[in-house]
Amino acid sequence: MHECHQWLSCKEIGKIDRKNYTRLEKKSIKRLSLLSWNNYPVVLSKVLNKDKGWNDRITSNYRRLQPHPFLLQVIGMCRKKRLIVTEYHQFLDTHKASRVFKQLKLPENEESLIRLQLCIDYAGIIEFLQMNGLYQCDANILHKLLTQLFFHR
Repeated sequence: MHECHQWLSCKEIGKIDRKNYTRLEKKSIKRLSLLSWNNYPVVLSKVLNKDKGWNDRITSNYRRLQPHPFLLQVIGMCRKKRLIVTEYHQFLDTHKASRVFKQLKLPENEESLIRLQLCIDYAGIIEFLQMNGLYQCDANILHKLLTQLFFHR
């Protein structure tokens, strides 16, 4: 996103056209759909867990950690309906990096530099998570945490 805007309210999120959406992913925790808002591609995340405490933790983490370069930018949030609208990134997450590199057919030296930057960013993400009490160095659920919080790069 290139402009500053107040987070969308529940009412504004409800007005986003959902006729032409693309289902990106559905897991046990959330359902992700690609939509358009003001001609920007955005992701609408519907938290499927109906536990109020769990939903409150997710939304408070987003509020507490925004803005940060390792987090997707939140565009709107509706706690009542368990909806979060974030910016969209074409390649989704770094777990698909090898496939993306094959599609892009980059020169080997350019791909190597990007992979190195991803490693550096990964170390920065770990540090960020530890500094915010979201990850302990001996935890074995980093992938799950990263996908729940929509980290990207």
